[in-house]
Order: sequence, then structure tokens, then C-alpha cells
Amino acid sequence: MGRKKDGSTVYIGQIVHEVADSTYISQVKANKVIQEFLDTIQDHVALNDTVTIKNFGTFENLENNYPSNLTNENGDNIKNKKKAKYRRVAFRSARFFKDKINRVARINRF
Repeated sequence: MGRKKDGSTVYIGQIVHEVADSTYISQVKANKVIQEFLDTIQDHVALNDTVTIKNFGTFENLENNYPSNLTNENGDNIKNKKKAKYRRVAFRSARFFKDKINRVARINRF
């Protein structure tokens, strides 16, 4: 696995390449498996299911209220009378994931 110390963005193509190399399957097959995995997570979260992946984290579909006081482009306060709600996806990383990130961060500091 190629490790970058500069914190650069890793795109799906690089992940597909690394998974294909480490599992000895074609990049086409790796891409299909990864995309199906991600689509399945999205489908379940959209259905309001909580998706937990051991040692990685949990995805949830949460409902939030819009702020009661909004401002328009002029900076004027607008009362939100509808108390409208919106949905958002939340991700909570697992303890193992947090610990791994912190271990790598400590190593990269030196």
C-alpha cells in the first residue's frame, strides 16, 4: 500500500488499484466489488438503516432541524416558521480506526 505523509487526497482509482494488486484480481473486478459495496451502504443508509463495519465505523441517517434564525444574502435575519427538517449522513469511526489514525499520526510527526 502506498503511504503518503503529506495528507493528500486519495481517489477511488488508487483504492481500486491497491485492492486489485493485494487481492490478485483485475482492476475491473475490484472496481465492481468496491462500487457495489459502496452502493449497498448508501442504499441501507437511505432506508434509514444504521450500517456498522467492524473496526471501521458506523454510518447513520440522521434528521436535523434547520436553524430557527436564518440570514439572507443581505445579512438580514429571516424567521424559519416551518421548522423544516433535513436529513444528513453521520459517520462515527470505530475505536480501532481512531487508534490506528493516532498511531500513524504519532509516527509521522518524527
